[in-house]
Amino acid sequence: MPFKQDDIGDVSQDAPSVLILYPWGIESVRKKNIGAGLRVGLLADFLLDKGFHVTVLSTGRSSWETEDRGILFRQLVFPSSFGLFCLYALVLLVSRIGRMPALQAFTYFFFPGFDQRFSARLIDIAEEHDVVLLEYPFWFEALGAGSKRLILTNHDVLSVSWTKEGPSFVNKFMFGKLLNRELAAMKSAHSSVVVSHSDAEYFRARGVQGIRVVTNPVALQEEELISPARGNNELEKTLEGFESAALFVGSGWIPNREAVKSIIEEIAPACPEIIFFIAGDCGKGIRCFAPNIRLLGSVEPAVLEDLYHIVKFCLIPVPWGTGTSLKAVEAMSRGKVIIATRVGVRGIPFEHGIHGIVCDDAKDYPAWIKTLLADSEKCSQMTCRAKLVAKNFDYRNVYGTYLELIDGFLNGK
Repeated sequence: MPFKQDDIGDVSQDAPSVLILYPWGIESVRKKNIGAGLRVGLLADFLLDKGFHVTVLSTGRSSWETEDRGILFRQLVFPSSFGLFCLYALVLLVSRIGRMPALQAFTYFFFPGFDQRFSARLIDIAEEHDVVLLEYPFWFEALGAGSKRLILTNHDVLSVSWTKEGPSFVNKFMFGKLLNRELAAMKSAHSSVVVSHSDAEYFRARGVQGIRVVTNPVALQEEELISPARGNNELEKTLEGFESAALFVGSGWIPNREAVKSIIEEIAPACPEIIFFIAGDCGKGIRCFAPNIRLLGSVEPAVLEDLYHIVKFCLIPVPWGTGTSLKAVEAMSRGKVIIATRVGVRGIPFEHGIHGIVCDDAKDYPAWIKTLLADSEKCSQMTCRAKLVAKNFDYRNVYGTYLELIDGFLNGK
């Protein structure tokens, strides 16, 4: 249930405190610029608006805390000693050089509990709060007995997504170990949340009961708050000489890198009249590409909004993935023409030819781009229908489930 705030907007002193545990660093939550960081950042904003004291905790190489817009952000040292850090870094290095993400995922599960100093500190901090929201199950074992007090959100079917790449014998060996840890965490937590109905079905079939689905949301703005004159002169200059522009946004996660490879090797060379912007870490390490490609790296939220303003197309040629596609929801909410694989619009009521184009073969994207460039009426119809669907994914609507779960936890239900 929502709790009152005082007259100047601060959270009342007697309001419950919520601790959000997030493994991928504070900055992506504060900036809300991509992926899981956006989801968690919006969750923190939502709970603050509902009158809770909110703390977001992650890890790094130093301990610090700061308050930003009423939310307390804390960072703990992990691994907590130089020796553990060296061992942790070595295992991750081996997993990356050997292209073994399954080993990398197992390391994320194993090390937090193995690091006793970090585990003890994490338990102490959790005990200071009324409710603990654990994002991803990696720190479940590190929380010990306190893990039963959790509301756990599993953003993915980790045992599936982290065994897609690498040596098959490693993936076969690690799959069961990863799945067992996922299931143990979800079965023991007070409540479990997943981000799509397909993920929920997967875990229910393996004995996890009471799962709630909270899809990946976006922050929709009121139309009157969006300036029609919004733009970025520097970005707009890059459009000179091109007929139109397309955008792909993604982290460095494997399917995003594969999507970038498809854009660079198959789509962009066949569309020299289109400039392709690639935002996020998905473009790291790429050195050779066509002159109509712009690799931007990680961008600030304001720059991402500028990109959405100037592009016509959003491409999502990801070959696999689980959960709800945040990329698609964002693009739909901003009125962009979407061309995506079926996986790229997973978890969304998105119909081919109605809300955009569903195409699983990257070689066909250039033809679709050219066809849609010549049919502005079709584009307008699809984007209008897509925006109506996207309204259902606004975080202020989607996150009501968390209020129910927190209320049930606080009242012993």
